[in-house]
Amino acid sequence: MTIAIGNAAVNLYATNRMNRATGYGRMELGLMQGLVDSGAAVRLVDPATPPKYEVTLVVGNPLWAKKVSGRRWVYTMSEATQVSPEWVAAINECVERVLVPCPPLVDIYHASGVDVPVHYVPLGVDWEAPKFVQRDPEPEVFTWLTYSLGDLRKGAELAMMAFKRMHGGDMRYRMLVKCRDNPLWLTGLRDSQIEIVRGEQSDAKWHALLSECHAFVFPSRGEGFGLPPREATINGMPSIATAWLGMWDIARWGWAVPVRELSPALFDSWEANAEGSLWSEPDTVAMEAHMRAIEADYPAALKRARDGREYLLSQFGWGSSANRIQQLLWEYR
Repeated sequence: MTIAIGNAAVNLYATNRMNRATGYGRMELGLMQGLVDSGAAVRLVDPATPPKYEVTLVVGNPLWAKKVSGRRWVYTMSEATQVSPEWVAAINECVERVLVPCPPLVDIYHASGVDVPVHYVPLGVDWEAPKFVQRDPEPEVFTWLTYSLGDLRKGAELAMMAFKRMHGGDMRYRMLVKCRDNPLWLTGLRDSQIEIVRGEQSDAKWHALLSECHAFVFPSRGEGFGLPPREATINGMPSIATAWLGMWDIARWGWAVPVRELSPALFDSWEANAEGSLWSEPDTVAMEAHMRAIEADYPAALKRARDGREYLLSQFGWGSSANRIQQLLWEYR
């Protein structure tokens, strides 16, 4: 196999086919662009396209690593406290190294039985990053944004209930719920203050939606990285999120909601997470206090969001991700 001189070389197996509407697809696009921009040689592979370079980086499901030959690394994540036995077995059988997007997952993968080395490699959030929006410090109608996939994992119902406790019937306040997929339990919602924004969106429409809103609340119960609140913060929006797994550093760029307790994950039906694994239950009292504080001094919240934007852009660029992967490729070539 060919070894690149001067820069690392890697095969990239994009198991989500770089679908921009999914988190993994955006990860694949960002990793590819970051690696190319950093000078790495990259070959896109699949089961019908043989590897050209020594190491293949499989993005997403480790089970797909069985479909390609040679040295295999995997960049993946999980949303709960235990990785599924199927994933663990596949990793130990044919994967040489695991890359994960947040530090807590390093221990979770090892505690779940993964025997190979696990490395923290931060994801990027600056590929097609939202532009900074200068918001009115005294909006006539204050618009909150939350996020749902139609299930309970993102905690949108917690945000909606807090909003109604605070502002039920007060039309100076409204809430938008971005729902990418089938809205499921949201389908029957009828509320003059809450609007469901349905369906997959282009980057331009998502950024326009962020620009329309004033603050983001994301009480997610399980998150491998947490891209939506990071993108909202880069947009200039004050963001509240659960201090859990992928959002381990939320206090550096937003308002941290502590974990009240761990409970059985309702998302363990997805093959990444082991049956009986746990996810977080965010402290809704603290979340509501953060919401009130942002509204009470919105100019100060905007300043804090700007500082959070600078932190994210300095720490979570795809160039930084690519450089870390290049470093690992050379260190363990």
